[in-house]
Amino acid sequence: MSSGTPPQFPGFKSRPSGVIAGPQYGGAPNVFQSVPKEIESYPRGYPRFAAFLDSTHEFTIFRKFGYLRARVLLQKQDELAELEEELNALDAGEVIPYYLCTRREDKNSARGALIREIELKLQEYDVAFDAYHGQLERPRPTDRDIKSVINWFDGNKPVIPAESKIFTDWDDLAAAHRSEEYGIAERLVERIYEFMKSRFRRTVTPTRSTDDRVIITSLGSIAAVSRFCLTILAAMSLLVPIIVLEIVQSPTARLWIVCGFSLVFSMTLSLLTRAGKNEIFASTAAFCAVLIVFVGTSTKI
Repeated sequence: MSSGTPPQFPGFKSRPSGVIAGPQYGGAPNVFQSVPKEIESYPRGYPRFAAFLDSTHEFTIFRKFGYLRARVLLQKQDELAELEEELNALDAGEVIPYYLCTRREDKNSARGALIREIELKLQEYDVAFDAYHGQLERPRPTDRDIKSVINWFDGNKPVIPAESKIFTDWDDLAAAHRSEEYGIAERLVERIYEFMKSRFRRTVTPTRSTDDRVIITSLGSIAAVSRFCLTILAAMSLLVPIIVLEIVQSPTARLWIVCGFSLVFSMTLSLLTRAGKNEIFASTAAFCAVLIVFVGTSTKI
C-alpha cells in the first residue's frame, strides 16, 4: 500500500483527531446525535400506540392475563392427574410383578408409552407454570403511570372501541420495569416540572412528542432536585430548633420545643421520603437525642 496523502471522499471533511465534530468545523451538526422519532410521526393506530408505550419505561404496561394462565394451568394439571391415575391403574393391574422392578426388561409397552406422554405433559406444565410465576413476580404499575397511559389513550383513541378494553382491570396489568416509587418530595418536583414544561422538557435528547400535553420528564433530574431540596431541609430541621432552643431559656418551654420539633421531624421524614418504619424511628430518636444533649449543655451567652 502506498503512503502519502490519505484519500479524500466527497462530502467528508477531515477534522482534528480527538475533537468532537460540530458546526464549529464548518460541518453540519453531529449526525450521531440522539434524535428519537416523535410519537406523532407514526401512523395513528397500533403503530402510534406502540411508540407511546415505548417512549419511556413507565408506560410499558401490558396485561398479564392471569385468569387465562390459571385456566391453562388447571387444564394441564387435570390432564396430568388423569395420566397419573392411568399409570397407577396400569401398575396395579400388572400381571407380572417382576416388570415393576425393572425398566430394561419391562415388556409392558403401554406403560412406557404412557410415561413418555406424561413427560411431554410435564414439560408443557412446567413451561406454563414458570410463565405464570414469572407474571406474578412482575411489578404492578403505579396508579400514576396507569392514569397517564389511560389519559393518552382516551385523548388519542389509537384503536377501535372493541379493542380498547385492555385497561378495564388494573389488577391484571403488569409493568415491564419496576417504577420508582415517588415520595411527596419527588411529586412536588414533578409538578414544578410540569408547570415549567417549556423549560424542563428533555434537553439531553429531544422530546419524543410534539403534543404539549405529553410531558416526559427526566427521572434523573427529578431525583437530583428532590435530593438537593431534602438536603437543605435536613440541615434546616436541625439548625432551626437549635437556634430556637438557644433563644428560649425556660426549661418547660425547651421541653415542649424538643417534643414539637421531634414530632415535626418524624412527620416530615414519613411524608417527604420513602424511609421505612425502622429508619424513621432510628432517625427521630437520634434527632431527639441531639436536641436533648444541646439542651443539657447549652448556656445563655
